[in-house]
Amino acid sequence: MNYEEAVSYLYGLGRFAADPGLHRIGRMLEQLGDPHRHLRVVHVAGTNGKGSTCCFLAEALREAGLRVGLYTSPHLQSIRERIQLNGSLIERDSFANLVSQVKALADAEVRAGREHPTYFEILTAVMYRYFAERDVDILVQEVGLGGRFDATTVVPPPCAAVVTSIGFDHTAVLGHSLDEIAREKAGIIKTGSRAVIAHLPTPVQEVFGEICRSRDVPMVSLRKDDESHRPHYRVLRVDSGGGAFSYAGTTWEAGSVETSMVGRHQLANAALAVATLEQLDQNHSDLHLCPGQVLPALRRARWPGRLEPVASSPDVFLDGAHNVNAASTLAENLREIYPKTRIHSVVGVLRDKDPEEMIRAMAPALNGTVVATRSPTPRGRDAASLGEAAERVLGNTCCVRTVDDVQRAVDVGLCDARPQDVLIIWGSLYLVGAVRGRWQRS
Repeated sequence: MNYEEAVSYLYGLGRFAADPGLHRIGRMLEQLGDPHRHLRVVHVAGTNGKGSTCCFLAEALREAGLRVGLYTSPHLQSIRERIQLNGSLIERDSFANLVSQVKALADAEVRAGREHPTYFEILTAVMYRYFAERDVDILVQEVGLGGRFDATTVVPPPCAAVVTSIGFDHTAVLGHSLDEIAREKAGIIKTGSRAVIAHLPTPVQEVFGEICRSRDVPMVSLRKDDESHRPHYRVLRVDSGGGAFSYAGTTWEAGSVETSMVGRHQLANAALAVATLEQLDQNHSDLHLCPGQVLPALRRARWPGRLEPVASSPDVFLDGAHNVNAASTLAENLREIYPKTRIHSVVGVLRDKDPEEMIRAMAPALNGTVVATRSPTPRGRDAASLGEAAERVLGNTCCVRTVDDVQRAVDVGLCDARPQDVLIIWGSLYLVGAVRGRWQRS
C-alpha cells in the first residue's frame, strides 16, 4: 500500500460506529503491542479551542528540548497534518506502512464477525504506534469527538487532562444540555491524572468539580481577571497581529506573555496552556520546564485556519468556525479588532449545522457583502439554501450573493472588498482548507 492508497482507504471508511466504545481500538492496539501504554500524554478536550491549546503546549514543550508528538484533528490540506513530531508531519512512507499494518488488523476484525473500526480509530492506532516507535518524551493529543468514547481515551491516566470550553456541537452524539456535554468530555479525566479546566460558566465548572472529586483527581481551574484566585490571567492587548496577557499561578508568574494567534479567545487558550505547563512542571520535574524559557515560545505557535491572516489590502482572514459558539467568538473578535471597518465574508457550512443560527451568530460583525457558497465536501450545505438563510437573517444589512464554486466565491468577495476593508472566509474547515493554498501558506 502506497501513500495515496492509504489515504484513499481511510477516506472510504465510516466516521461513526454503530456501537460506541473503546473495544475496537483496544483490540487493535493489543495486537500492536499496546504502544499507547508507553507514552506520557497530555489529553485535551473541549468544544472549541482544542487544537490551538495543543499547538501552544507542543511549541512550549519543544522549546524545553523534548521530543514532542502532536495529534490533532481535523486537517486542512493533508491528512499528515494530524500526526506531527517536533513540528514535522509524519513521513509519507511511514504513514502508508502503518496504515497497511493497521488495515490488516481491521480486516481480521471483520473476518471474526465484528464491526469494522472507524476512520478515526484506525488513524489513532497508527498515531500511537508511530510515536511509540519514535520514542517521544511526551504526546499532546486532542480528542476527536466528546471524550468518554473517543478513541484517544484508551490511554492510561494522562499527566494532565485539559478542558478548553463547553458549548453546543454534535448534540446528537454528546447530548442536548451543557451538563450532558460536559460529562461526555470529562471522560478524559481519570483517577491518577490532574485536571486543568478553562474559565467556564459556574454550573459547568461545578460539574467538573463534582467529577474530579468522585475520581479523586486534583483540579486546577483557570480564571480570568480574578486576582484572588490562582491561577488567573488578564488580557493586556488584542490586535490584528496577536495579543498579550499576564499570568499568575501558584509557582509561575509572567507579566506579559505574547502570542501571534489572533483573537481574545486565543489568549484564553494560551493562558490555559500555561496553566497546564505549570502543572506539568510541578508534577514532572524531569521535563525541566522553565517558564522563562518556554513561555516566549508561545509567540511562535501558529494554528492554520483559525483567524489566520493570509493577505493584506484588504486584510483577509481564514477561520474554520463551524458551530454557533465559534461563530459568535469570531464575530466578537472582528468587532474588537476592526470596530469601524467594513467586513465582507465568504461562508460555507455543513448540512448538520443550522444555517440561520450560524449566520445570526456572525451577524454583529458583518456589514459588507456576504457570499454564500458550498463547502467542498459531500457533507456541505448547498449554496442556495445557505444564501436564503443569510437573506432571512441579515435583511437589508448586507448584500448577499450566492456562488456555488468556492474559488469563484472568494474572487467575488475579494472583488467587493476595498483595500481598507476586511474579508473573512469562514464556516467550515473544509472551506478553509480548499482556499488556503491560493495564498501559498504552508
